[in-house]
Amino acid sequence: IDDNMEETLSNVEGARSALLRHLNRVSSN
Repeated sequence: IDDNMEETLSNVEGARSALLRHLNRVSSN
């Protein structure tokens, strides 16, 4: 369970940073 949780958390972090990069790109245009 711990390993699975860590993987899920890292996936969430990656998705959030990708979303923030996308929002920054859209708002800068």
